[in-house]
Amino acid sequence: YIHRLLGRMIGLIFLLPFLFFVIKKWLNPSLIKKLLIIFLLGGFQGFLGWYMVKSGLVENPYVSHYRLAIHLITATILFGYILWVTLTIWGRQEIPERDVPVIIKRLSLGLLSLVLLQITYGGFVAGLKAGLVFNTFPKMGEDWFPAAITSLEPLLDNFIKGLAGVQFVHRYLAYVIMLLVFWIWLLVRKQELNTIYQRGIGAVLLVLIAQFTIGVLTLINCVSI
Repeated sequence: YIHRLLGRMIGLIFLLPFLFFVIKKWLNPSLIKKLLIIFLLGGFQGFLGWYMVKSGLVENPYVSHYRLAIHLITATILFGYILWVTLTIWGRQEIPERDVPVIIKRLSLGLLSLVLLQITYGGFVAGLKAGLVFNTFPKMGEDWFPAAITSLEPLLDNFIKGLAGVQFVHRYLAYVIMLLVFWIWLLVRKQELNTIYQRGIGAVLLVLIAQFTIGVLTLINCVSI
């Protein structure tokens, strides 16, 4: 109920000042277009929330993990777009790209894709309550690759429906992301890029370590609220 009210409040907090600024002609056409996109994405996010709730919460206290993951990933995209628009409004100097090697650009795009996939699997884990099984670290029970991760037929179902398989993907994607961030961090330091890049990848590394630690603590404490 509180989550619903917050969603509606966010819509009003955005819409009323936006209309006021448009009437006052304080916004240029380019910014109006970007802000309209934010408003439409926010409305779509609200629709997805309704669509998610429609899949459960009547006879059973849960919803479809597919719809939950969609709701989560679109929220992430919306938040990222809002941040991007905010940075343009702040009027910071554009970060020069010419001194960034191609490999760092490609690895960074790869990292973004993997993080979005990892967040999707975070939604799967939450929706399936897959964090309530294999509450050990670093192994899953007694094994690195327990037989349970391939116990369903067909094989693909293990990694989109199976508790063990979904948790397995979420765990090992975290390791891949950790290695990729550390690799990019080393390349940025080796190439001696400007301070903005060094601070940026340093912040990513610190946040990643914190997120990884919270994930492990959540798992071994059986998903304490």
